[in-house]
Amino acid sequence: MEDINVYADRLPTAGITIGALKALDWVAPGQWDNIVGFENMLSAYTGESDPGLLQQVSDRTLQLFADPAEGYQRALWIYQAVDSTDHKLGNVSIAHQLGERFSALKFLEKLTPNDEALQTVDLTVKILCQWASWRLYWRLCGRARPVRARLTDPNGSARDLRWPAPTRARVSG
Repeated sequence: MEDINVYADRLPTAGITIGALKALDWVAPGQWDNIVGFENMLSAYTGESDPGLLQQVSDRTLQLFADPAEGYQRALWIYQAVDSTDHKLGNVSIAHQLGERFSALKFLEKLTPNDEALQTVDLTVKILCQWASWRLYWRLCGRARPVRARLTDPNGSARDLRWPAPTRARVSG
């Protein structure tokens, strides 16, 4: 598995989901920002601009992500599995629709579930993923010490760093 910074740098800047979230942000301004890139995320979530502190945060983040016992790799795997499943269900839906429309491909209609069943499966997978992510989140960020204190404490172990959910993050640029 690649480091988390590689995944953060590859996040999309456009697409259907991002377009929908931008539209919702237009309706309720200031509620969402598409923060892409590892360094931008570190700045936004910590609220810091000091390069030395951001480097410490980066180092600790990479250290924590590299340790399979921490659970961050598992959380990313869950996200990737759901994303992959979503694409596969879309392909199955297209095959079913082709079977409905073209008599030469009628066998596809019999081999694939209808759209309602696929949507049920998709929703179920997403709900289970949200539940698993929620469980992982609360397991990973259960400490009360502030993030800055955990980062600057030279005696703290890697397990002391737990990321809180950002309440509001903006990155200019």
